[in-house]
Amino acid sequence: MWKKYKSQFQKWYHNHFETLTKEQQLDNLDINNHKLKIRGINYFLARAQVTDITEMIDVQRSVSNGNTTWDEVTFEKELTRLDDRLYLIIRKNDKLLAYAGCSMNCETKEAHITNLAVLPNYQGRGLGEFLMRTLLYKARYMNMKEITLEVRINNSSAQKLYKKLGFKQYNIKHNYYSSSNEDALDMRVILSND
Repeated sequence: MWKKYKSQFQKWYHNHFETLTKEQQLDNLDINNHKLKIRGINYFLARAQVTDITEMIDVQRSVSNGNTTWDEVTFEKELTRLDDRLYLIIRKNDKLLAYAGCSMNCETKEAHITNLAVLPNYQGRGLGEFLMRTLLYKARYMNMKEITLEVRINNSSAQKLYKKLGFKQYNIKHNYYSSSNEDALDMRVILSND
């Protein structure tokens, strides 16, 4: 009985009072670049670098009818924030096929998916789901309480993926995407009941 109580108390205490040092945050957000198989096909997973920005923007344009929501400067600011951001890319034969990003606030214990984009010819092959599951895993590992995201109101395939991963709609943000004045669904998944 005492061991169970002690374990629950330690978890509760850690989730509410302990904060990670910068070094611990960097370690927790670290990822080893490696080969992987998704649905039987070989790919390469890596943490995004500044040198990937041009290709990331190309992927963004390909899924947004030539539009971009972020420019090179914004991407660079995000990719160089190693202590509270994690951006992942998937490549095949040295071609960037997909990327996803997440910000993690260790003080509020809230994470936010900033981006997810997969080249149209590679959608439906599990790349987006793999990236999202990896970010969800990292957020749980860092004791985040929830993850939020916005998704275009007409992007039903992305909404289907997010719902599959446990996200629920909380709000509609009107005219959220300034380039097209499209609305966005505000979605979130609770990672911790503490």
